[in-house]
Parts: sequence; C-alpha cells; structure tokens
Amino acid sequence: MTTNPEKSAPSPGVGISESKIITGGGDIVGQDKFVIGTAYFGAVGQPPIANVGAGVSQEPIDDTEFSPWLLFYLPDRVEQQRRLTDVLQRQIDSGRNKPNAFFIVGCDEDCLDTLVDRIRYVHLPAILKSNALPPGVIYCSLRWTGSDDQAGLAVPEPSEQLDEVKKQLCSALGLKTTADKSIIEQRLADSRRCCLLHVGLSVADWGAPQRQLMLAWLRWLYTLNFTKVQSPIMTVVTIIYPSDFFRRLASQRALSMLRRDVRQLVTDADIGSIVNALPEPRGVRFSDVEQWIREYVPKYFRGVDHEVLRRMLRRQFSIILGFGERTRSMAKTAKVSSAVLKAQSGGA
Repeated sequence: MTTNPEKSAPSPGVGISESKIITGGGDIVGQDKFVIGTAYFGAVGQPPIANVGAGVSQEPIDDTEFSPWLLFYLPDRVEQQRRLTDVLQRQIDSGRNKPNAFFIVGCDEDCLDTLVDRIRYVHLPAILKSNALPPGVIYCSLRWTGSDDQAGLAVPEPSEQLDEVKKQLCSALGLKTTADKSIIEQRLADSRRCCLLHVGLSVADWGAPQRQLMLAWLRWLYTLNFTKVQSPIMTVVTIIYPSDFFRRLASQRALSMLRRDVRQLVTDADIGSIVNALPEPRGVRFSDVEQWIREYVPKYFRGVDHEVLRRMLRRQFSIILGFGERTRSMAKTAKVSSAVLKAQSGGA
C-alpha cells in the first residue's frame, strides 16, 4: 500500500471547478487514493455515520457528494457498469422490486472499494435520475465475519452472525437494532431511497462460515416484502486476492473455491434470481483514460491542456520505444494520472 509522502510547502495545485471544492497543494488521500491539491468537499472524506443504539430511532442517513480523489478512479469499469445497470433497469421496468446481490472478484490493485464508491456516487444517482426516482443513496458497509475475527475463538452460530448483520442494517436505516422484519420493510418503503450495502472481504477470509452467512443473509433478504419499495435495494460483495505473484499463487486453491461458490449462488434454486456475478476487472487501457479525459477533466480541472495531458499519459501505457500498448491496474492508473496532472500544473 502507498503511504503518505513527506509534506512540502503548499503549491497552487490544479483548480477544480466545483463551487464546493477548494485546492491548496498536492497530497495523497488515503491508501492509494490520489488527488491533485488538498481538496475539500465540505467536511472532507468522512460521510456521516449514524449514531444509533438499541433504544434510538432516527432518520436514515445518505450522502450524495463524492470526494475528489474518486476522480482518478473513474476510468474503465464499463463492463461492470453495463451489467449492473442492465439488471437494475430491467427490474425497475418490470415494476416488481426485489433485493439484488452483486459479487465482484479482483486483485488488490483493482481497487474494488473505489468501484463501490463509483456505484454509490455515479452509477446509482444516474439510474435514479433517469427513472425519475427519489435521489439519495442510503449506504452501509457491513462488518462481516472474517478469519482473523475468529482466531482462537469459537465460531458463532450462523443465526447469531445473521442477527448481527441485521442490526447493522437497522442502524443504517435509523431504526432500533431490535426492529423486526415488518418495521424494516416499512422503513425501506417510507424512505423511498435506494439502499446500498457493501460487504468487503479478501479471499483469505472466505470459507465455510462466510459461505453459510452469505447464504443466510441472501435468503433472509429474499423473504422481505418489497412490493411498496420503489428504489433498488442491493448488496455489493467485493472479494480481493493478492496481486503479488507468489501470494497470488499460494491463494489459487482458495480463489478457485470462491469462484465455485459464487457460481453456485448464481444458480441456486431459491435465491439465484437475485444473485449476479459482475465481470472481473481486466486492467485499464489507454482508450479508457482518453474517455476519462474527455468526460471528467473539462468539468473538474481548469487550465489543463487536454492534448498535452493525453500525450503525457500515453507514454505511461506505451511499451518500450512506443511500439504497442499495455494495460495498467487501476491503482497504477490513478497514481500516474495524479502525478502527470501535478507535473502539468507545476505542482511540487
């Protein structure tokens, strides 16, 4: 993972043309998340968190503004976007709402967490707007049982683990953690907002306990009555494996078991209709970066020469002496895009 570099005196950085953003020097935000200038979207980087206890009920919290670092992770993702949009649009057109689960597997260099951010801040708002559905996405990152959690401890019963996940959903919806299924259904209907639940795992976490909990979670979701719910309710499950050659080689058996389990979920007689496997990322091509320059640079970066930027980035995707092109991981693409924009702007 990339660590923060030593801080230097602030430099002008690249101006970002949104009224809610100001910049003041180059920086790195988070792990492998790059932004030109120290950027601020209101209160930077921290979405509101529901402070909900067993005896507290409040309105669900959603946020609609993405942090500027996400701009560098917007190239590519076309295949995943197309598949997710097709599933949700068919469901909206049918008028029969139901929960959906999307599984995506990729290496740590694919930055799958930023794919979830893109779904949250870009794809879902666009789908809601095009279908005249209420704006706003209620988001919850579900804490799942991992192998490290159970080291040296007895594994809780699947029913206990499922109850814990339900409590997290209740908290995200602003409900008491003891709320029953009918109250959850009513809140989802009353909020009229899309609900995005994220489960992030690594291939090292995956095993029988996670498989059983996932099956129990999806079966419970399937029993919910969504006839009065207008907007999509979805769970996105991201599972990463190591990009390092030797660690990836060591995890091949676990990765094969994981892919087999996802295929079985997709074809399950009871819940297969709500389970979808998104295509695995295959790296970013230069054509993806060109589209990103056309779509996002004019809107968010003032004073950037698009042709100079395109030529500078093209070198990063060229094989030796400029013959042929190579793909890059999302992490490397974000890093070089940030560095090239900083160089073009004269940032330190």
